[in-house]
Amino acid sequence: QLSTTLNSISEAIIVTDIDEKIIIVNPMGEKLAEKSWEKIIGKRFSDIFKIYNRKDSLLVESLLEFLKNNKKDYYKGTLYVDLDKRYSVEFYISELKEKDNNIQGFVVSIKDVTEEEKIEEELSKFNTLKKLGTLAGGIAHDFNNLLTGIYGNVSLLKLKLKDESLKNYIDKIEKSLEQAVGLTNRLLTFAKGGTPVLKPQSLKDILKEIPEFYLRGSNIKFSYEIQDNLWLANIDKNLISNAISNLVINAIEAMEDGGELKINAENYISYEDSEILPKGEYVKITIKDTGKGIDKKILNKIFDPFFTTKEKGNGLGLSIVYSIIEKHNGKIFVESEKGKGTIFTIYLPAIKFDKEAYINIKEQSKEFIKKELKILIMDDEDIVRETLKDMLEIIGLKVDEAEDGDKAVKK
Repeated sequence: QLSTTLNSISEAIIVTDIDEKIIIVNPMGEKLAEKSWEKIIGKRFSDIFKIYNRKDSLLVESLLEFLKNNKKDYYKGTLYVDLDKRYSVEFYISELKEKDNNIQGFVVSIKDVTEEEKIEEELSKFNTLKKLGTLAGGIAHDFNNLLTGIYGNVSLLKLKLKDESLKNYIDKIEKSLEQAVGLTNRLLTFAKGGTPVLKPQSLKDILKEIPEFYLRGSNIKFSYEIQDNLWLANIDKNLISNAISNLVINAIEAMEDGGELKINAENYISYEDSEILPKGEYVKITIKDTGKGIDKKILNKIFDPFFTTKEKGNGLGLSIVYSIIEKHNGKIFVESEKGKGTIFTIYLPAIKFDKEAYINIKEQSKEFIKKELKILIMDDEDIVRETLKDMLEIIGLKVDEAEDGDKAVKK
């Protein structure tokens, strides 16, 4: 009965004699020690189960001394199996006493709480990130309003500027503002409700220029193949650029001794609905490197937040990539084998571009704007209203404004 009971317990149970030599160990104890009971029985407890405190100094050298110096019901520590293997544990130590109250041995119960602690740690990180997301979203929103005013007024200045020599400086300001807009969009990827602003855009420049920028001066060979008449993708350019940058940087880090990076883009049609890829038209992007690859054991974890194999990594790069692709109603897949490189495949919803129809719509818009129109703008930010008003008035439209819904309805 005792044997069956000990074998069914999910915690490690170790019983020692008065000299702290192990006389009983259950299967979970064997598992934690990574030794069979034949190699455990008769050995001192502290020789087999090396329990350290969280500062890595030996905690349980003597069971008797430990009980004398500690009065809690249970204790926490780190159980070292060897230099590479360790467990976070909770453990209990009890005295085995005879009728005359003399100690004849000890019972130690050890519970592996490694996974529980990892979950608690990730939940803590998640909650921290959630708070950061709320903060980032608020900052990004306010910053975007300021950028709208700056960007709009720079554009107006450029229109009215007659000195051509100064326009070069204005162009540089506009490029810096574009980067600032990209930064706020990245902040919004962490923010609750941060959604991409989707527009039909070409991926050609992104797929060519981003790798060339990061590979400048490296020993990695880069090649790309982009299908003629590649469809436009319905994307937020700044966010997709961020995703491609992350994947390129990962590929470079995986090829420390050099290698080859290939990027392909082609039109792709999924003719049937499936759980993997819904029916529809896509731009298919393939990013392939010849780096060290990813172990198949962890391949299904690489998109998890905070999962990383890098010493200084925070485990957010690929989770951001996944989040961006998902927010674009796209899909991302990975194939890899240790020592044989990695392939990321992305499917982004495509837009078939009819150039003639686009030109017609553009011309119709111009003709429409030539008519006498009156525009009402509603926005709670003064700088946004004022900038939009100036931009519309400069093309000859009559503009009125309101800072809230009530005033807009009345007007």
